[in-house]
Amino acid sequence: MEAGLNGMIADNPLNTLVAVYTSHKESSLDAIGRLGELKEKAYGLIDAQGIVILSTCNRFEAYLDNHRDVAPLVELIESTGGEPRIITGPEAALRLFRIAAGLESQIIGEHEILGQIRRALNEARSQGRVTRLLDTVFRSAIMVGRRVRNETGIGEGGAGYPYAAVRLAKTLSGEDLGRVLIIGSGKVSQRILYLICDEASEIVVASRSLSRAEKVSSHCRNAKPIELDELVGAYNVVFIAVTGYRPDLTRIKAVTIIDLSIPPVTVKASGVYHLEDLRDVLQESIRYRAKWIPAAEKIIGEELENLVHKLIEAQVSTAAKTILEYGERLLDQFPVNGDRRILERYMRSLLHPLLVSLRRASREASSFDDFVKILVEEYGGGT
Repeated sequence: MEAGLNGMIADNPLNTLVAVYTSHKESSLDAIGRLGELKEKAYGLIDAQGIVILSTCNRFEAYLDNHRDVAPLVELIESTGGEPRIITGPEAALRLFRIAAGLESQIIGEHEILGQIRRALNEARSQGRVTRLLDTVFRSAIMVGRRVRNETGIGEGGAGYPYAAVRLAKTLSGEDLGRVLIIGSGKVSQRILYLICDEASEIVVASRSLSRAEKVSSHCRNAKPIELDELVGAYNVVFIAVTGYRPDLTRIKAVTIIDLSIPPVTVKASGVYHLEDLRDVLQESIRYRAKWIPAAEKIIGEELENLVHKLIEAQVSTAAKTILEYGERLLDQFPVNGDRRILERYMRSLLHPLLVSLRRASREASSFDDFVKILVEEYGGGT
């Protein structure tokens, strides 16, 4: 990988790539959340054709093509209390690849980021903001994410608080969770329901909105939707994941309550568990996933070199097409007679080995000197 990056020529096709970003490592989640609400404004701040914005709960990242005036994006990030970072060229592509591989996530190897990258690309495309460079870089990043998850174990051994909560519930209750209540209808509740759908004899999903509870429950045949004011009965396990309100639990009896709300809506007591009680479970899974980081980084290095060659090939293809079109225009200047046919044969003899040499050089060269050497060897081989 070192030779592929450090040996690149000054006009590396990735050199026009710029990333302006902040993530959970640099800024508070509140600042990142506010930036997510300003995504459309961020698109409007940049007049360049090429820009793709990746906005999630853990990061706000803008990738630009051939645009150096990033001050408006820096100021936007700073206005929310965030700390902006700017990187360019292969380093910017490397960052996107690491994100796609799950190496820059709070939980190593998370799967959701691939879908988020794909949606960011599609959203920018729908606005006409995707250049050939950005399209190629983002598609390559998605390929990296797929390879890492297919060829390593970095996505195995579930991770995340929903997984840890279900793991804890099974440890306390046994493999059969019995009767389960899920309070909330957000992403955490949906993930818990997905994990326990076939692990409980009965599942009740409660939400302030019956329609929301019905939507969540529709993905599991064992789930029954109810409104919060219908909360009553005894349960083996109660999962709570709500925001902005405190459900009335006075008519509920539960052996185990696992509260994933931020802040928690229950008081710590015997049989009641909060997020901090799940960290040991998470650490075990994270340690397993971390063993695969070197293998993931090797894949990233391979695909970064492939990306550079792919971009060079695209440039060469454009040049080859231009050369062929120029030859056709020259031929059009001659009358259709014997002289033209001779000229056609001569031009084919001249241009064909040149175009073959250009394509080979674009695939194999890692520097301008390599490019010229391969071109001379291939094109001059018959002399």
